[in-house]
Amino acid sequence: MRFAFEDTELVPNGLAAEYVCAPEPLGATCAPTLLDAAGAPVPSPGATGAPAPLGVAGTPVPGNAASHGPAASVHKWEGGYDVGSALTGSARALKVAEGISVCVAGFRVQRDFVMRERRAEADLYQFGCCLEGRMRWRVGGGAESEQCAGEVSVQHVTGGECISTLPGGQACEMVSVLVSGRRLRAFVPADVLGIVGESVRMWPLSAETGAAARAMRDCRAGDWAMRMMLEAKALELVARVLGELAAAPREVRPENVAPGDFAALLAAKRYLEGHLQEKVTIAELSHRVLLNECKLKSGFKRCFGTTIQAYHRRCRMRAARDFMARDGLRVKDAAWKVGYANVSHFIEAYRKEFGTTPTGR
Repeated sequence: MRFAFEDTELVPNGLAAEYVCAPEPLGATCAPTLLDAAGAPVPSPGATGAPAPLGVAGTPVPGNAASHGPAASVHKWEGGYDVGSALTGSARALKVAEGISVCVAGFRVQRDFVMRERRAEADLYQFGCCLEGRMRWRVGGGAESEQCAGEVSVQHVTGGECISTLPGGQACEMVSVLVSGRRLRAFVPADVLGIVGESVRMWPLSAETGAAARAMRDCRAGDWAMRMMLEAKALELVARVLGELAAAPREVRPENVAPGDFAALLAAKRYLEGHLQEKVTIAELSHRVLLNECKLKSGFKRCFGTTIQAYHRRCRMRAARDFMARDGLRVKDAAWKVGYANVSHFIEAYRKEFGTTPTGR
């Protein structure tokens, strides 16, 4: 099986990759095989490393002909890596505009497969959509993250090595967009980019973002048209992801919270928002979302930046404020609507939340 990078322009942008079939030692590197336009092997010096970098038309970048011999005149190149029976499939990595690259990968993974990538560029924003399967990765000395099907992730990459693992026994499909920090900062507000940080942020893939990712996956236009389409969809995906992140920065799964736990924590949050008249206990909430009390309390604070009780009180006070301002309810009626039988207790909680006393008609 050949693991192919088609029209790989990420290499001259500072991406070098090694591909390792577990359980071989992590430091081992598969030897590359260069292929001609028909897919047949061509002579190479046998050195390990990334495939030959390509120009816009798919021809080798000037300056590489000497290292790849006479075969460098082949019009279309693919760099193939022999990975045995670990996986089948392919990956495409394409520079679609200055500072923007798109990677599309689809594999059937037979056994654990490890990829090592070294990025020389120290200011990249990576947006990843997992359409099928799951993968784990770690950048530099950071914590390992896991992304599952139906999730989108974003991370500010500041250099170093990325080690990714595709667990065996699955189909895996990923679409990623890499944008230079300089390109993003030209039109994205600093406060929005500041939400991203170097830690991986993950949350459920929206229908609109998923559609943009699948459009890039399915793009089969010609050379220049494909680049135009991919650039448009890449920018749409980035805009949607950053817009979602800015709109709900607290509903992003931290890398140290498991996907299943995060789903339970989101369910707990929604339950609190929908039960304003009730005094919800930790024990009751734990039972409802099937998450033990310790994980529930610590995970809620980690994901949403506040305690369960404080969040529930905030929802109740904001709803009461709306009842008075929008519906014209009296203070005691608004208090009753959010579960306060004692008006004095309600006024005290309202003042603690907003710094002022409630005013109804």
